[in-house]
Amino acid sequence: SDDSKPDDDLPEWEPLTPEDIEDEAIRGDFMLRWAVVLLAFLLGCREIGETMTLVRVRTGEAIAANSFWPPAADEFSYSAGDRAWVNPAWLFDLILSGIWSVGGDIALSLLTALIAAITFYFLVNISRKDMPTWWTATCAAIALLMAQAQFTALPELITLLGTVWMLRGLVRWSESGESRELWCLAGSLAVWSNLDPRAFIGWLILAAFAGG
Repeated sequence: SDDSKPDDDLPEWEPLTPEDIEDEAIRGDFMLRWAVVLLAFLLGCREIGETMTLVRVRTGEAIAANSFWPPAADEFSYSAGDRAWVNPAWLFDLILSGIWSVGGDIALSLLTALIAAITFYFLVNISRKDMPTWWTATCAAIALLMAQAQFTALPELITLLGTVWMLRGLVRWSESGESRELWCLAGSLAVWSNLDPRAFIGWLILAAFAGG
């Protein structure tokens, strides 16, 4: 037919080489990793509807009004307002209230999506050097579907990020042996302890790694 091209116009057939297959595998790994990160961001873009999020925003405003120092008593509790108040997530509340003051619930939704994307960016890149990452990305995708219920503007989201950050740091230290990786983890634990009351998970990860 007129639409068909002559055989002379077709490109010459070239056999696949191991280098071509390796390049395609690297390209496929790259696309799969970023697909997981993008999906994490999209799942994190959700409406802010948790009452505790608003309570933490108000708590952060109270901390800012108290010269950036946590109040001694819970100003929002009717039954325990006269007792000493320990709020391990005071820094998270302060950051949350600052972001709320800038962009409201839209800014909180974007913050949630950004933290979720960063968490899974770190997760899909935890792998041994010169090894394919498709299996890591596949496991991360399964973990994403299981953990997406925790994508809220609450300290639980910091738990996911902190856990992945610790695992990433330990893998990098086991490969490089540089002490700065351990110092970075120590500083991260100090910050995590003021963002989320579940920072003890980081210490458990360190203990399990040392024991293993």
